[in-house]
Amino acid sequence: MKIIDVNSRPPHPALVVGRPYALNVARSSRARRGIPADPAFEARSMDLFFAQQADVGVVRTLIHAAARGPGPSPNGVVEEIPNEFVAALCAQHQQLSGVAAFDPIGNPNAPDQAKRAFEAGFVAAALMPGCMPDAAKADDHRLFAFYELCTSLGRPVFIRNGGNAGPDMTYADPLHIDRLAAAFPQLKIVVSYAGWPFAQQMMGVVFRRQNVWVCPDHYFPGMPGEQDYLAALRAWGQDRFVFSFYYPMAAQGQRLDQILSLDLPASVLDRFLYGNAAELFQLPGL
Repeated sequence: MKIIDVNSRPPHPALVVGRPYALNVARSSRARRGIPADPAFEARSMDLFFAQQADVGVVRTLIHAAARGPGPSPNGVVEEIPNEFVAALCAQHQQLSGVAAFDPIGNPNAPDQAKRAFEAGFVAAALMPGCMPDAAKADDHRLFAFYELCTSLGRPVFIRNGGNAGPDMTYADPLHIDRLAAAFPQLKIVVSYAGWPFAQQMMGVVFRRQNVWVCPDHYFPGMPGEQDYLAALRAWGQDRFVFSFYYPMAAQGQRLDQILSLDLPASVLDRFLYGNAAELFQLPGL
């Protein structure tokens, strides 16, 4: 079994000083869902992290930068992880590929910077529009120049549109993804958190829009909405899910056991864990 983990944060010394490690966000989230700690989490060890990834079959992990933007985040959850740091980390560890982060509203140079990031080897871009100081929905017209750049280059864009995606729950509404996908039918949109808790509505968008993929992260399985995601994954949506352990919010072994317990057909499981991401991100060396 091969796995591409499209969003995890390894316990690098520069990362464990902030959220989610130091603030115990991961520990409390695991406790609520009955997920134990693991050796890499407890030791804050990069070597153990990569060993745990390899043990479950991970052949590539995408690590995301995070754009902080000027001023405070409206929901207090965003910390900056510079693109330059992610690039350096990927250069040190061949198991990693980078996802560059931007705040196109606060930074008018974001499209030009994204073009240079893709030329430097980043495989996708990531936006958290509702978490920036000037909070926006995913279909805000001020983001369109950035979307146009990614469309022209054929690069996927992760958009946080679910969970704690902004000042209130309207920022998680899949309607904004539906409108964006209609406005940019060639843009490859990957919805982080898969629109949770609006799972059924998000699956409706995936059904309607052929350019939308979802990554449920730590909201599937074992959370409300599981049956909606599962119904799509078993049928017409099997080509539109990508997988992440979303480490450290989950332990690799237990999370994989949860996925395997769903009894998905082998062909669906392969597409979910590996095939869809391999096609979407065109990862070098795979």
